[in-house]
Amino acid sequence: MAEKTMVQTDQTRSKKVLRFIIDNSVTLLFVIICILGIVASKEQPFILVSMLLERMTRNTFLVLALLIPVVAGMGLNFSITIGAMAAQIAIIFVAYFKIPSVGGLSVAFLVSTPIALILGMYIGKLLNRTRGQEMIASMITGFFADGIYQMIFLFMAGTIIPMTGDFVLSNGMGLRNTIDLMKDNGMGKSMDKIIELDFFLVTIFFGIAIVVYYLWKINKDKLEGMEKNRKIGGVVIGASLTIFSILVEFTNVLPHKYALLKTVKMSVFTAIVVGLFAAFNVIILNTKLGQTLKTVGQDKHIAEVSGIKVKKIRVLAIMLSTLFAAWGQIIFIQNLGILNTYGSHKQIALFAVAALLIGGASVSKATIGQAFLGVLLFHTLFIVSPKAGLNLFGDAQLGEYFRTFVAYGVIGVSLGLHAWKTMIMKRQE
Repeated sequence: MAEKTMVQTDQTRSKKVLRFIIDNSVTLLFVIICILGIVASKEQPFILVSMLLERMTRNTFLVLALLIPVVAGMGLNFSITIGAMAAQIAIIFVAYFKIPSVGGLSVAFLVSTPIALILGMYIGKLLNRTRGQEMIASMITGFFADGIYQMIFLFMAGTIIPMTGDFVLSNGMGLRNTIDLMKDNGMGKSMDKIIELDFFLVTIFFGIAIVVYYLWKINKDKLEGMEKNRKIGGVVIGASLTIFSILVEFTNVLPHKYALLKTVKMSVFTAIVVGLFAAFNVIILNTKLGQTLKTVGQDKHIAEVSGIKVKKIRVLAIMLSTLFAAWGQIIFIQNLGILNTYGSHKQIALFAVAALLIGGASVSKATIGQAFLGVLLFHTLFIVSPKAGLNLFGDAQLGEYFRTFVAYGVIGVSLGLHAWKTMIMKRQE
């Protein structure tokens, strides 16, 4: 009897492992590809960490902007491109009137907000008329909006819209292709520079904070009296400082290529903003509004019967997504320090969606953890692909082609799997 129970337990574990591998096959595949890419590229650790940190802080906000529509059952919102356009309109406004540094950044957030909300409202109403086809509709809407955006800044700027000076082309019509946001103390890097610290020190402090937190959590029931708490607190602080000093000394004997990690800087303020936005997503999904979004996403008919105004909730989901995409694009562009007037927004939706899917998300389910993991894997691949292509095949361009193929491929496979699962579920009903 005991042997039979053990066999059943082993079978159950095997099924769970197999299920885990199947459900996370895309993520596991990309973990392997990234590891192989890092080995093949032979990239210096400090360069890889530095570039990855910069990409994580500037891209994650945009990926997180996709979560609420997924929860609301509207799939992957490709129309975040329109939110990015709203952000670029605000950035052009700030750059044209030469509003400096953090002030310009603040104005960009303020100006983009009403534009993004209004555009998001109309996108949401449109997607309500295309139920079941929201993703393709949002993608086509993005293309259509891009045409209007190009018309405004290629033909109307300098003619119908009164704009003069260096921004406008020599013929007096249309804006220049690139706008330098670092010039004249512009908003370029303004958020990143608010708090910028050594990544090495931030990692140590963060690691110690986690250890202290879990030690406190494990022993909090055993602690009695304030005096004892003070003594333990003193011991913990002393131990933390000792560990910190040991780690600092240890880095002095590391090989040069690893010791260079101490020179990597981290935009702590931007990272905090991204972290707060992630926390906001967790909080809002645990509120009444979040439960309503989940109900609409699970079954629209039941939601309507329950008295939920499904159309309004879906519009709200797209409005929030468009607004967050606008804010995310501001964070992205200020980090780059330069605005490509006609091209900075074009691949925002593609790369954000691809990153989310690589993290293990699907058309119908996505989490914050999957967003962060997806950005990490996707941009690791972006960093190492060109050099890996150069080392393996003598041509860095092959790496560029591969990562573009991956971006489109992972979206195509995900949409195909979603269609297949939907068809299977309908047959079973």
